[in-house]
Amino acid sequence: LFTGLLECSVCHGSITIVSGQWKRRDDSRYGCSMHAYRGDRVCTNNLLISRSALEEQLLRGLQMKVLHPDVIDYTMNRFEDELSKALATRSQDDAGLRRQVSEIERQIANQLRHLRDAYSPAIRADLDQLESQLAGARERLKTCDPQTVKLQMRDTRRFVEARIRNLQLMWTGEPRLIRAEIAKHVEKITLTPDGRTYIASGTWDLLGCGWIHGAGGQNRTGYARLFRAALYQ
Repeated sequence: LFTGLLECSVCHGSITIVSGQWKRRDDSRYGCSMHAYRGDRVCTNNLLISRSALEEQLLRGLQMKVLHPDVIDYTMNRFEDELSKALATRSQDDAGLRRQVSEIERQIANQLRHLRDAYSPAIRADLDQLESQLAGARERLKTCDPQTVKLQMRDTRRFVEARIRNLQLMWTGEPRLIRAEIAKHVEKITLTPDGRTYIASGTWDLLGCGWIHGAGGQNRTGYARLFRAALYQ
């Protein structure tokens, strides 16, 4: 269920099924693939955990840590607060954008006067370019409008809640489908050995929109939440 999503904190290799079922053991086990196939010289993490224990506890941990309605509500409220603060600091940029809109409108009016005097393909091309710039500037202004932001946040919250309901319904479904849905929300889950226990940690993307490259590294396109849970044998 979690193959391809689990990473060993010691060597950063993948944690996969490394031990199968046999007559004395009725379940396969997850472990560090680097240790299993290349030994202690590559990775000292020799901790194994049964497949059923890991998958059951990880799903339960995700349910409690990031998919609980109270957690979703708290996270989305934080998201709205941070967005409001960010928009409040953009007033100066908005003023510059409004000046840009006024300047483009003035240029369009001038080009239209020239076009009335005599048709010119060059003037028509300039006019098309200016109209495209004007539409883009107006759209950027529109995204900063408080009412627009409020509607977007309402739609975002509904989208998140619908996705969470779908995930919760899938927990008992086909493993392949569960894994594909989980992969939309988390790039990796790091397992850190702690005695005979694994500590699972990661970042959950509420929107499930994947990754983009941003300044200073990779950033989620959706709103992310950190999670951490202990897994026992």
